[in-house]
This record gives sequence, C-alpha cells and structure tokens, in this order.
Amino acid sequence: MGLRQLLKRFCRDEGGNFALLFSITLPVIIGTAALMVDEAMLHHERRAMQAAVDLAAIHAAGDPANAAERTRLALVDARQLDAGRSLAEMAALGVRVGVETGAYSGTDALAAHQRFVAGSASPDAVRVTLRRPGSLYFYRSLFGPPDIAVSATAAASARAAFSVGSRLASLEGGVANTLLNGLLGISASAGVMGYDRLLGADIAVADLLDALAGRLSLSAGTYDQLLASEFALSDLVSAAAAVLGRNSEAGAATTNIAGAVGAGLRLRGNRLFGLGLLGALGIGTETAGLDARIGVIELLGAAASLANGRNQASLGVSLQVPGLLGTSLAIVVGEPPQGSGWFGVGREGTIVRTAQLRLRLLVTVAGTGLLQGTGIRLPIYLEAASAEARLTDLSCPPGRPQGATAVIAARPGIARAQIGEVGDAALTAMASPPSVSAAQLVSVVNAVRITGSADVAAQSESWTNLAFTAADVPAGTIRTASTRTAAQSLTASLLEDLDVEVTLLGLNLLNGLLRPAYESAVRLALAPVAPLVDGILNAAFDVTGLSLGEADVRVHGFGCRHAVLVQ
Repeated sequence: MGLRQLLKRFCRDEGGNFALLFSITLPVIIGTAALMVDEAMLHHERRAMQAAVDLAAIHAAGDPANAAERTRLALVDARQLDAGRSLAEMAALGVRVGVETGAYSGTDALAAHQRFVAGSASPDAVRVTLRRPGSLYFYRSLFGPPDIAVSATAAASARAAFSVGSRLASLEGGVANTLLNGLLGISASAGVMGYDRLLGADIAVADLLDALAGRLSLSAGTYDQLLASEFALSDLVSAAAAVLGRNSEAGAATTNIAGAVGAGLRLRGNRLFGLGLLGALGIGTETAGLDARIGVIELLGAAASLANGRNQASLGVSLQVPGLLGTSLAIVVGEPPQGSGWFGVGREGTIVRTAQLRLRLLVTVAGTGLLQGTGIRLPIYLEAASAEARLTDLSCPPGRPQGATAVIAARPGIARAQIGEVGDAALTAMASPPSVSAAQLVSVVNAVRITGSADVAAQSESWTNLAFTAADVPAGTIRTASTRTAAQSLTASLLEDLDVEVTLLGLNLLNGLLRPAYESAVRLALAPVAPLVDGILNAAFDVTGLSLGEADVRVHGFGCRHAVLVQ
C-alpha cells in the first residue's frame, strides 16, 4: 500500500477522535480553570479589602484628628494588617496604607473627584487607600502577584447654626417700635402692630423656608435656589405667620404686620440665610441640620434692615423723647459683604455678618444761663461697619448632640461717632466716606454763633472667642464680644471731646469776657442729655442687629450626624 493511500485511510478513520481532541484541549481547559480560580480569588480579596477600607474611612471620619490611628485599628480588626507590625514594616512587605484628611463638598456643581479636597484646615472627611499584592495560586510561577488598590472617602456632616446681632430681646421706650415701623414702611402706630407679642416667639428655619417656597409657588428646586431669588418682604413675613398659626397671638400679630409692610420692599434670601452644604438639599427635605429655631422679632428686624439692599428710614416729629425739645433720626442700612448672611449653617470657617449702618441724629436741647430760651442743636453722625462671627471649632459627637460644643470668634464692627453736619446725599452714598462739617450748635441773629465738632472711634482688630455648649441652644444664650476701646457712654465721650468755637457778632469789646461763658453754657445744657441720646442710639442699633463696639452671637442648633461613605 502506497503512502498516499495510507494518508487517505488515516483521514477517513474516525476512531479515537474524542481522546485525541481531549488530549489536545485538556491543557487549555486546565489553564483556563486555573486562571478563573485565581481571578475569582483576586476578586474576593479585593472585595474584602474594599469592605475593610470602607469601615476604616467611616471610623476615621468620626475623629479626623486621630484618623491615622483609627484607620490602623480598623484594618487590623479586618485582618488587613498585622497587629504586630508597624505601618513601615508592612510597607516593606508591599502593603501600603494612605490616610488623607480634608473637606468634602457634596454640591452637584462639582464632579465627584473634585468634592474631596485634602489638607483642609478644618477637616470633616477622610480618604483611606490600601494597596497590597494579591494572591495567586496557579500562576504564581509564571506571573508576579498583581497589586490590588482600593480607596474610600467618608465624611461626617457635623454642622452648627448660629447668628450675629441678635439684640431684640425687648422693645423699650417706643423708639424701637417706631424704628421698626419706619424700616418696614408702615405708617400705623407702633401699638397697633403689636410687636411686643412677638417677643419670645421663635420659628424653625426649615418650616419658614418651606412656607416661603409655597407662597412663591416653588415646589421644586433647592433651598439655595429659593434663597437666590428676590421676593417681597411681605411674603417672608406672611410665611412666618403661616408657620406660627394665624390663630395664635404671635401669628395674628405677624399677619397684621405682613398686611401693612411697604409694597416696594424686596430682598434676596441669601442676604439673610447662609445654609452652606445644606442649601443643596431639595425644598421640603427633612434633615436634622435645619431644625434650628430663630426669634421672629429678630428675623423681622434683620429682614427689614436688608430690604432693598439700601433702605433709609426717616423718623421726625413722631419720635418724642422726654427731656428733649425735638428729635429727628435718619438711618441708612447697607448690604453685608457678599457670601454671608445674618444667620448661617455650616462647619468650621463659616462666617456670618451684620449689615453696615449709618445714622444721623439731630436733637434739640433747651439752653440755660446766657442761652436761656434758645434751642441748642446737637447733630450726631454715627457709622458702624459689619460685625463678624466665624465658627472656628466644632465638636459634635455623632448621634450625641447633647455633647456638642462650638467656639465662635466674633469681632465687633468699627464704630465711629462724630458731632457734625452730614448732607442727605453723603449719608446715602455708602460706597464712599461722607464729608462731616462742623455743627452749628447755636445761632442768634446779630448776637452769637456757636459751632462745635467731635470725633470718637471704637474699633477692634482682634477676634474674641465665645464658647457655646448644647445647653445654650434651648436657653437662647447670647454671648457678646466687646472692643476694649469702646466708651461706656458714646454721647458722653463725644461731649467730652467737643471742640466749641464761639463767634460774637457786633460785640468785639466783650469777646474775651463772654466767649468762655457761652462755651460753659453750651456744655452745661448738653451734659444731661447724654443718657437720653444713648437710649435713642442703642434702640436704633438693637433693631438693626448692631451695637456700639459689641457683637452678639447666638447658637441656634447643632447637627451631629454619623460619618457616611461619600465616594
């Protein structure tokens, strides 16, 4: 049989095909099975590492100051690290652990990889990474063990809610009532408005914002979008009335005020409230971070001050103060610096500010002695910059809000008072300092002209730390930072600094004799009015949330949430 025939016979013979194919494919099958086992084991190992790192990140975020030690303990418990070896020894074996503390922002405006920023001065998040060689069982001799790397980021959403300039604890003497009417554009008498019925009434911030959204027909969107919109001041007051309940005493008073508020007064909510990360939440979201409560009368004063951004309230003959012949008061309120409000919710670094304020007060005093029967004018110009409060330290044990503490650094705004004349245009031009000329105190035709000027400043370049605990929240505790240079009585300080210039008309021969007598008569007539003028100034500042050389701070609530995975 030839070779050709043997080959044809071999090709036609089907006996033993299965054994032949099996022997050829068996190594491939065994190799694939080994690869699948190794791959499955690597996947299982990675899952175990990821679970351990997730727990370590959550545990570390609960105390960022001790993040490294907390991470090591969690990984030892998960059997990812050898308890008997240090991290340096483990690194020599190829096991590397990374722990980074930083700040986390959950806003949708940032991509996921941009939300964690390492190295923040006020960390509230921790990122943990773990890299180690994987285990191979069948391919160990062919390939080196591959590295498995996993990471996790966890953040603790501890927050504090606080405000600056909470001064309306009382409405005394009628001045504050009248000023509130002026700022709100209300022409009715103070007694009709019933501001005193709002003292002690408070309201939840979340309920107020939800009610405001309903009034503005905003059923979707976030709180930040709500506060970025402009709305009528009357809508805000009506929302507060709806939450208080129209049948309650405070609710009825608020409803009455809402109906009388000037129609042209409008404001943006972010001038009042700064919600931080909570602002990204959808309207109507239930969260412990917004359960803080604020005083209704304080809200009313702050909102009225900021309406229209620059709002002037003029008070004239309707303001009667016993002991003074006449009183005229004008106030101009400017916006606080951008990016802050009167009330804020946030972590360390959050800042709240009051509005800027200019005040012009003209009082008329009865003269004595040589000036008997003559009215003495005393024009006072006062300017106060924004007071600031900054959350510098926050301890908020997860799940234990009763153990929360906060330190808030406060700095009173610079206050400057002058005796002098300021025109209407200069008073309202908040972008530039006004020109203050010497005041004409007395002018008697063809007899005497007396002018005067004085300048007193109270300022603080340093911050004062104010400590708060969870017990201060329900108690409504207010702590105050004061300037060291602030005078106990501003008006008395001005009068002590008063430089008087007397000009006698047509009486040149008697100048040397009468000039000191007239100056003495002016000082004698003005001395008793210092406490009266201080009362007017203090009441005006209280309504607008400011004080002379002081900054009041109040903590409204804490949000102590457990750390959660965020990436």
